[in-house]
Amino acid sequence: MVAQRPALVPQDDFNPPEECLLECDGSLEANSSWFKMKRKAGAMLILALVVMLAAIALLTKEVPRPASPHELQPKGVMQKQLHPPRQGGNGVCSCGGDPHCSSMTGARVDFQLTGEFNFLVSPKHDAKVNLFNCPWNVKDLFGPAGANSVVGVMAVVKGNEIEMMEGNVKVDGKPITETTTLAQGVEVKMTPNGITVSTGADGFQLEVWRVGIPRQKIDTGYQYSVVATTKETTVDGICGSSGQADIASSDTVFKKQSLFTASGSQRLTEICPRGWWQEKDLKCPAGYQQLGNIGDDVPGWGIGPSGNRASTLSDCASQCKELDNCGAFEYHNGECGLNGIPDASTSKQTGHWPGAITCKRDNLPPPCPKDYTQLGNWDDDVPGYGLGHTKDAKSKADCAAQCDDREDCAAFEYGPGDCVFNGLEAATTASQTGHAQGFVTCKKKVLPPVCPDGYTQLGEIGDDAPGYVTCKKNVLPPVCPDGYTQLGNIGDDVPGYGVGHMKGITSKAECAAKCNERDDCAAFEQGKDDCVLNGLADATTERQTGRAPGYVTCKKDDLPSVCPDGYTQLGEIDDDVPGYGVGHMKGIRSKAECAAKCNDRDDCAAFEQGKDDCVFNGLEDATTERQTGRAPGYVTCKKNVLPPVCPDGYTQLGNIGDDVPGYGVGHMKGIRSKAECAAKCNDRDDCAAFEQGK
Repeated sequence: MVAQRPALVPQDDFNPPEECLLECDGSLEANSSWFKMKRKAGAMLILALVVMLAAIALLTKEVPRPASPHELQPKGVMQKQLHPPRQGGNGVCSCGGDPHCSSMTGARVDFQLTGEFNFLVSPKHDAKVNLFNCPWNVKDLFGPAGANSVVGVMAVVKGNEIEMMEGNVKVDGKPITETTTLAQGVEVKMTPNGITVSTGADGFQLEVWRVGIPRQKIDTGYQYSVVATTKETTVDGICGSSGQADIASSDTVFKKQSLFTASGSQRLTEICPRGWWQEKDLKCPAGYQQLGNIGDDVPGWGIGPSGNRASTLSDCASQCKELDNCGAFEYHNGECGLNGIPDASTSKQTGHWPGAITCKRDNLPPPCPKDYTQLGNWDDDVPGYGLGHTKDAKSKADCAAQCDDREDCAAFEYGPGDCVFNGLEAATTASQTGHAQGFVTCKKKVLPPVCPDGYTQLGEIGDDAPGYVTCKKNVLPPVCPDGYTQLGNIGDDVPGYGVGHMKGITSKAECAAKCNERDDCAAFEQGKDDCVLNGLADATTERQTGRAPGYVTCKKDDLPSVCPDGYTQLGEIDDDVPGYGVGHMKGIRSKAECAAKCNDRDDCAAFEQGKDDCVFNGLEDATTERQTGRAPGYVTCKKNVLPPVCPDGYTQLGNIGDDVPGYGVGHMKGIRSKAECAAKCNDRDDCAAFEQGK
């Protein structure tokens, strides 16, 4: 944080005349007439003051203390303008007096803060100018003043460092007493009362005047006024402000980059007077030890509210002790910065707050309450609010108690005024991808079971949807009804509709009953309101080449015989004799019905049945050699006892298929059996043999 010394506005008598700011050479003699006049006026005022104080003493018997400057002006609020700045607007800005400033926009502001601040940052001109403010230390009239004065100027222009303090000028750390030309055409011109820094055609110019001030008023002996002229209107720092309120709230001024050399900054800090509002001999109270040096600062207000106040250093320590995530406090002039445990180290003290002391707790509170362990580092954060959050938790213990009340809470994040609950999925360091200053994450040492009794976690949390967990029954219900066994995995599918399917079947038991009614059904697939019946050919995992989410396949434990009584399977399921053999019939939905039709024909030696089709094959086609085709879902059944090839009184000549070319002594159509053909041959005495087919 950047400290602000409270600013009591000095009376006009405390300000040298305007012409003295420009022309005085720094000696007491040069200003003697002016100071004599002030002393005479002061003597008269002192006499009046003595009379007034005597009257008050008689009435009250004690002199009331002046109002605390903290009661008059909080940190970051500037004093009301009393004197117009020297110049401002149209590419010109300035600061002078105690100090009164004017920005490039012409806005007038009074900058009553102590320490080093940005006056001008101009990227176009590669120029940065910082001012160092110290309070006046006037004690010869009305007591110490609350105003500040510019006691040091540090400029870095095109890489050249120019430092002015205590009436001296240094360039790159070496004193100069005459006009000097620096790198990149930068000129430092000595003037009777200061210097002028310019860059020539580039258009940048910085004028600095020094004014000799008695050391009883300003311990450095000199006050500075500065005027900057640029060709750029968009700059940062005091010169870029749009007014009093803008500077009071702007980060540009307070988040400064120190430019002064280490020796120069240390010197100015050492010789800056202690204002009458500062506590003497600051020491850390019992239970705390000083962290770093006086003035070392962790930038910002830490885990406390911005502008946090404390009546005393002890009051600031008490505020820190009340917070279990407070590791240290910074105190200065009634302002109390509370730092979290991660910031309670010298490595974090990268800023400077003149006069402030930092005190670290001797015994830091444990990061997490009992039964919890810290997850990650301080400030690590799981983005968002997890399972929810509450503003009602006053401590980590309170936050932990609320987490304990939730079975879905595995960890909590606690920080200034907020308690966030996280589930198991977020209770990992891998989930801590964010940053939340002052927050700590505490994870339960004994995590609640992921799934309730009788269930086991399936996969990882979040596999299906962020924050969701899948729990599987330890004892699963049977997938398939009695008499059936699951085939493959749930979702495996034989493409198509097998030997049939029905809608409106919502249970596996109902689908199994439909399969039991059919001797061609070896398995079923059931899902949603659908029931698909598969034959033997499809009752294998090899045929499950598709996916049907939510469907399960159940195969009969006792498969029906492939072929009905009196028949034996020929070849493999799906093997086929191309064509329709000696005939075929539609509407035949079972092998038993197809066999009955085959039995009615003496020319039928085998049949092929599938879906609602029945094909009859003669003796010639009743061999595996003739099964050269494929008919998915069809099975071929061959008679166990083949009918005689020739009827009584006849003997087969040659092999089936052998033929005497031509039509012999005659032929007839419409003769569908060998017996009928034999009768026709018997009717003719010129007939010695017959050929019958189809």
